[in-house]
Amino acid sequence: MKINDEYITQNPIYKEETIRHKARLDEEERRAKISAEAKRKKDFRKRLIYGVASLIMVLIIYFKLIKAFGN
Repeated sequence: MKINDEYITQNPIYKEETIRHKARLDEEERRAKISAEAKRKKDFRKRLIYGVASLIMVLIIYFKLIKAFGN
């Protein structure tokens, strides 16, 4: 009995394992996308909070210091 590529690729066990492997890779890719999306949302929230805090600090400095000592 000769074992060659055609014999291996036509084997039902090989086909089943190939399908399992592709499904596993798809699942890992899906999880990576979900994780990246969650990280992106978390980073956006953090940047938004820092931006609002920076704006508030600039306004406080402007109205408390510059307006108070400007007259």
